[in-house]
Amino acid sequence: MYVRTGNAGCATHLQSQFQCSRDLHCSDFLRFISCCEVTKAVAWYRLAADQGNVQGKNNLEAFKDELEERGGGFWESANEPVSDAAIEMVQRRARIRDLRAQITGLETDALAQENSADELANMGNSGKKKNGAIAKVMDAFGTVVGAKPLLDAAKSREEAARLREELAKIENQDKFSAGVPAP
Repeated sequence: MYVRTGNAGCATHLQSQFQCSRDLHCSDFLRFISCCEVTKAVAWYRLAADQGNVQGKNNLEAFKDELEERGGGFWESANEPVSDAAIEMVQRRARIRDLRAQITGLETDALAQENSADELANMGNSGKKKNGAIAKVMDAFGTVVGAKPLLDAAKSREEAARLREELAKIENQDKFSAGVPAP
């Protein structure tokens, strides 16, 4: 259930439950699982760490230390790509969440940049209807200076549009994988 939401703590929780249900320390835990399971454990911990989960980061570091201490390329082997539908689904959901946040940030930036350009273009008025030559000069100057914020706004909106396309593709993939059972 938690895996389906892309919750940052989910991966750590699942691995910790597996480890704790056997009352094992890391070194004992490694003795009882296959290389494929070690690779998946590293992938889950890394996924949690990449999403900012402190416990996931700590677990990943402890796992890394243990694997490096064993030598023989254990850590390198554990970093091989993993083909696991549940992990891929959580990675997609995390990417969806990140893309939505980036899009919102870009749209907010674009709006602020457009507002700035508008204020600059109308700075001769200062909120009052002034018709003098000074007001016209200030408006003209503001329009020139306001060109950069307008260009920046256009770039932000262009990047947001590109990210929306990427988001649509990932959301479409996610719809097809919705039937993947949680681990």
